Amino acid sequence: MKLLINQIMSEQTSQQVLEADYTFSLFLLINLALISALILTVITLILVALTRLATHYRRKEVSLRLQPQHRDYPILAFFHPQCDGGAGGEKVLYQAIQAIQQSPHRDLQIVIYSGSTKSPGEILTHVHERFGLSIMPINLHFIRLRSQGKSLRPDNYPSFTMFWQAWASVRVCFEAMVTCPCDVFVDTMGVGYAYPVVKMFFGPKIYSYTHYPLVSYDMMRDVVNGVQQFNNREEITASKLKTVFLLWLGSH
Repeated sequence: MKLLINQIMSEQTSQQVLEADYTFSLFLLINLALISALILTVITLILVALTRLATHYRRKEVSLRLQPQHRDYPILAFFHPQCDGGAGGEKVLYQAIQAIQQSPHRDLQIVIYSGSTKSPGEILTHVHERFGLSIMPINLHFIRLRSQGKSLRPDNYPSFTMFWQAWASVRVCFEAMVTCPCDVFVDTMGVGYAYPVVKMFFGPKIYSYTHYPLVSYDMMRDVVNGVQQFNNREEITASKLKTVFLLWLGSH
């Protein structure tokens, strides 16, 4: 009997030791996660502060180069890499610019983030011929993106098109803001996934008029209904997990 009691007590002690070890391991894991999160937060804040500081000086430099006599005027930037196109989105873009140039705010420095290889003169001539709009080149600047915005095209991504376009929009917008920081960022292409990065690291006011967004409700409806499209291939429609992922991405 005494031996049995000792055995039971030994088992209870071992169980208590295991529970204590488990609790201690869980405690260490939680603390490690908290410390890691704190370190990442501090690093992010430092990067944001340094980027904001660099943006401040870069914005002054760019403003002085664009229009020395109006260097203190705000920079209003339109994100529209396909600015040399002839569709409805381009018409709305240049109508907005024409309205600004005819308003009391005509001295604003207007920037278009461009993916075109054409010269500003060629683009404005095309705008006049296509839409009948006379845009004054004064205070209007085309900032050519090295990437030319090509990575935003959906045909670059046969699979997970919405995901890769979202990631591409962040990269292209980051390039635009580094090249020419602005005070007001006007999105005309629906690159909403880039807004947090643009706002947090560069700080401009963000406005949006989207003629044809990168991700639309029609695209999400096709994903829900399992319709195979260029941006929703068979391998996606056949997988519920991949479909849910795309729907989550589209809803955010």
